[in-house]
Amino acid sequence: MSCALELLAPELITRIALFVIEDGEPLGPPSSILSLTVTNRTLYQKLSLNENSALLADIFRIKFDTSVIKRRFCECNLTSTNLAVELKKRCLVLRRIRSGLLSEKTAANDLWEAYLMLLENVRWNEMQLMDWARLPSFLVAYLEANKNDGNLDSMGKALAVSLLWMTSTAESLLSESQKDRDFILSVLQPLIVGGFCNTNFYIPESAFRTYRGDPGSHLKRVSISHFGQEIDLSVPTSIHSAFLAMVVRLDFDSKSQKVLGLSSDFVNRALTNLIRDVGDINEDTTERIADTLLLPRVRQINPSNIQRIPSPRYLTSSQDDLEWSRLRGLTPQNHLFDTGPFVPGHLTGLWAGKLMIPELQAYRAYLAGASDSSPARVDMYQTSLYMRFGEHFCFQDDTPVPSGSELGETDDHLNAWLPRTYSFIEDRRGQFLDIHDGSRRRDVRYKTYQSHKVRGETSTQVTTENGSADFSQANHDFNTNGIVDIIVTGETEQRHGTDWGHFRIIGRIRPQDGLIILRRSPANSDESWLGTWVFRGYVLSTGLFVGRWREATSGRAIPILEGPFLLMKQTGD
Repeated sequence: MSCALELLAPELITRIALFVIEDGEPLGPPSSILSLTVTNRTLYQKLSLNENSALLADIFRIKFDTSVIKRRFCECNLTSTNLAVELKKRCLVLRRIRSGLLSEKTAANDLWEAYLMLLENVRWNEMQLMDWARLPSFLVAYLEANKNDGNLDSMGKALAVSLLWMTSTAESLLSESQKDRDFILSVLQPLIVGGFCNTNFYIPESAFRTYRGDPGSHLKRVSISHFGQEIDLSVPTSIHSAFLAMVVRLDFDSKSQKVLGLSSDFVNRALTNLIRDVGDINEDTTERIADTLLLPRVRQINPSNIQRIPSPRYLTSSQDDLEWSRLRGLTPQNHLFDTGPFVPGHLTGLWAGKLMIPELQAYRAYLAGASDSSPARVDMYQTSLYMRFGEHFCFQDDTPVPSGSELGETDDHLNAWLPRTYSFIEDRRGQFLDIHDGSRRRDVRYKTYQSHKVRGETSTQVTTENGSADFSQANHDFNTNGIVDIIVTGETEQRHGTDWGHFRIIGRIRPQDGLIILRRSPANSDESWLGTWVFRGYVLSTGLFVGRWREATSGRAIPILEGPFLLMKQTGD
């Protein structure tokens, strides 16, 4: 038989090799081809794996996803040479992850490769990492090996924590031992409590507009060779992933009793005049708390049925394009929202979620640098959070409202980058937001986004079957092209305010990275003791609005009270 194969043309031998790979084990490096290469020297030379870029490129297309790469780069990046290089690189990475190799020379690169593979996942990338390489186990091992690293914001830890959230599926959570679960939570706790010490945003929150090359315009960045192209990427911010990874485990674990809600006694004792109980925790409130549970991430393709052909929706998946846009840090042309990392219209509607509040006495001791204090000693407590938002657009033919800093104001990010001399009045018909500058006697009008959703529908989270955001819910009849500025208004609805306080909200969205800053103030004068807070965060590709809140009155760089928050969009209601 070997003699007959030797007589075939190299092209036919290559086709046979591809058939062997397709018919063999779908996951892992293409080990089945070795049976051909060891048959005899002639076949080994004809296959010529080291130099046969065309064959290696075809193997890459069988083993990994390419459709996302085509969309984010171009077809010219998918040359046989580039795919062959990536195949060799990924096979080495998968083997090291599977074997738990934690070399200082390769670990950071392996984490980067895994992170980019998941950002480009359609079907195969996730299965190669999760089911063959056993990535979740590698992440725990990496964090364990680096647990004494004093730098809570290191690149390796940022990547590992980001991947920890990205791999938090029901299957992986079920397989975590109690020892691993406790260890993971112990790693995440300092990141969440000490969030103000770490990188929270891709661009400093104090700057509303920045340009490439500005000092400090983008935080930690690295250069990576990816499909034959040197690309400059930001290191992912791990603080939000740390919070999501913690919450999904606490919500998934029915044994956790510590964060099911705040009793009135605790609120009054721990937060004094900053927050307190504003109503009885009734059965309806308890049901709403249950509705805000964070569900595990959903696998794109069920690994038990990997031979199934993905639907076209999967093959054209764009679920992680928002994260990719932030990593690239490319300022949208003319600061338009057309191609940036925020989808205009998506914020409009009702959002429900939770925020975590540090135990006040321990948190103050930690801020003061007490010798016996540490982030691990600060307990975090959880309460529900509800907001309804509206979006108001300024188009490129009009002049947007300047930022506070452009008018000489300081700390304008604590006022959502809006001038303190401006007043805002929403049109009763819900068509416009009229903005008045009292100092300059200037009026500006923004057009209000009209959602096609009708109130009264059943309230559910807006996600697709694979856990990504359903941005198709937007009203496509409303023209969102040419938007240069988005101002957000909002409120806490009456039924939620009865339990959690009545608030008004004003905010703004930064076009470069899609950072949303919201200033939430008490709606009623007799509730001024609730305090004014600022919420800063991103809407992720999963549809989650996640970030950090802080008190807004002290004006200190390090807030006297701060914590994480999470919101999930609800349909209808």
